[in-house]
Amino acid sequence: MALTPRETTFVVPFYLNLMRLNATWVGDEVWDDLVQVGRTAEHDDVVWLLRVGAWRPVVMGAWLSLRFDPGQVGTDVLAALSASEGSLTAPPLAAAAVTLTELSAAPALRDSRARADGASCVVLDAALESLGEEPRREVTPEDLEAFAQLLAFARRLRDALIAA
Repeated sequence: MALTPRETTFVVPFYLNLMRLNATWVGDEVWDDLVQVGRTAEHDDVVWLLRVGAWRPVVMGAWLSLRFDPGQVGTDVLAALSASEGSLTAPPLAAAAVTLTELSAAPALRDSRARADGASCVVLDAALESLGEEPRREVTPEDLEAFAQLLAFARRLRDALIAA
């Protein structure tokens, strides 16, 4: 299967380091390239990544959405989060949604949580609790710390992508 130019540029070099909670421990390995390439991402690129439906592009659409204002990409990030069913995409989408839309992310987090698999439930519950929402299950301090680290990565990435 042939990859699109968007996938070759924005997805392939990064998705393994940034899926699930990977950004918290290996995201720095691709940091410089991610910021450089991320600054070239156009609005249309990010929307395509978020809407295409395949998990690899969605992961990167979540991270690259941080380059834009919530009014430009917030709806697409929340829609992708609402549709997310798995641990590969849910953590990056949750971090992007909370970073960009804060409390507006709660309904999409709940939608995703309703369909989520076991591993992503932890992150989604921690994201809900970080917003002051009631999680479906008890969230451990380790769960909250993992999401806090992911959120810190997202905020640092947003700052780097919009600085120029």
